[in-house]
Amino acid sequence: MAPLSTAECSQNGHQALDSISQEQTGVHHNGRLAESVASGKDGKPTGQAQADGHDMQRQKQVLLLQASAALQTFCNSLIHSDVSVLLLEVCQQDAHSFTQWSMCQRTAESFLDFLATPAVCVLADAYGRRPLLLLTGPLELCGWSVIGALVPRTLTSKPLVAFMKALSSVTSTAFLTVSSSAQSDLLQHRPKDLADAIATGQSYVGLAVVGAPLLSILLRRNFGAHAPFWMAGVLSSIILATVLSVPETLETSGRRRIELHKFNPLESATLLFRQGSNLAHLALMYSMQCVTRCVDAYLHTFMELRLGWGRTQMSKLLSFWGFCVFLGSNLLRKALKRFSARRIVLAGTLFSAADLALRGLTHRWWHLPAALVLGLPGISVESAMRAMLTSAVRDQCPTLGGATTQAALKMQQTLTCAVVGSPLIGQAFAWWLRQPRKVSSGFVATHYVTASLCSLLAHALLQSYVPA
Repeated sequence: MAPLSTAECSQNGHQALDSISQEQTGVHHNGRLAESVASGKDGKPTGQAQADGHDMQRQKQVLLLQASAALQTFCNSLIHSDVSVLLLEVCQQDAHSFTQWSMCQRTAESFLDFLATPAVCVLADAYGRRPLLLLTGPLELCGWSVIGALVPRTLTSKPLVAFMKALSSVTSTAFLTVSSSAQSDLLQHRPKDLADAIATGQSYVGLAVVGAPLLSILLRRNFGAHAPFWMAGVLSSIILATVLSVPETLETSGRRRIELHKFNPLESATLLFRQGSNLAHLALMYSMQCVTRCVDAYLHTFMELRLGWGRTQMSKLLSFWGFCVFLGSNLLRKALKRFSARRIVLAGTLFSAADLALRGLTHRWWHLPAALVLGLPGISVESAMRAMLTSAVRDQCPTLGGATTQAALKMQQTLTCAVVGSPLIGQAFAWWLRQPRKVSSGFVATHYVTASLCSLLAHALLQSYVPA
């Protein structure tokens, strides 16, 4: 074959370059085509776009769960100031009869919580979160609307009112517990996002507690005493619609079969007391502080007898109380970043004791609000105690899971209120009622003194605690 000329070599070289260029161009176009196929309209890869879509969907579901929990709390706060008045009306304005029934109702409520909470958690783990949310949310609010609007104010209605009040507490606690579990399912591998979600949910709940009593005043003035109950019933349909829009959060692989021993509430309630003397010491401290929450059941009656306050004044007080809880919770979160839980609890129990003692001395309109302001550092002391106990369990009993510890704390709190708190505080309040001169003279209320002493006892128990 004759050798190629320079021109031919040049021509072939240009053809080769053109061919390579065309191949590269084809590859470039094919690459862009493949990239465009693998990309969304915004130019992001499909995998990233899908991940972003899943994140947005997850955030939307968390927001819906937070909104439903806040709305549930809003409805409970909306009618809370009317509950004691309703019981008083049913008891025919007999304060002694009301005290006895309120004490029995409070004890029954605590026992129902004690029995129902483990069962609700077991069923939610076995059948998913959604069925329990649908059952407990609207059920509680519809029940209350029936009570407020249809139950006659007669003496024979006392058992029905007491039962429905206890049922209300059980279903509300169950709804909030299962809602928290659903949020944990959605953010189970994102601890920071979960912490932010919890903080955001608490803020929503705090705002709900602030606004609901004020709305209750407007409803009663414009539409009558039954209006807050009817409004709660209407809002229950919104909660139902919100929960229906949230898909099941617990995957099939994460569901657990039902085991009968998990229904035993005593096993969970006494768990921390059976983990050695150190943890039992802290658990006893927590129980003593839990007793103080039982005074809230007698707040309305106390203020009515001492200052003659009615629904309007109590609604304003509850709104201010909600603001204090909201503010105290935010202060606690900031304090936990700078101080140890032990120091916060030691200070908080002292402020809590001072708060309760000042409430017992109430004989002017500003005394109880001043007590709430004084007690701001201790208004969320139970949360700091739970953080301290959780840390101690993690260090001393690492085999116990975090969820198991939280369930044990809830069950312990419920059992303490049912067995110790409600009878003790109820009898102290009943003794105070039997002293007419002390009721009207501004003499310190014995149920608040008892609660203050319990808070001081919790402080002393922590002072004597020596970490393992």
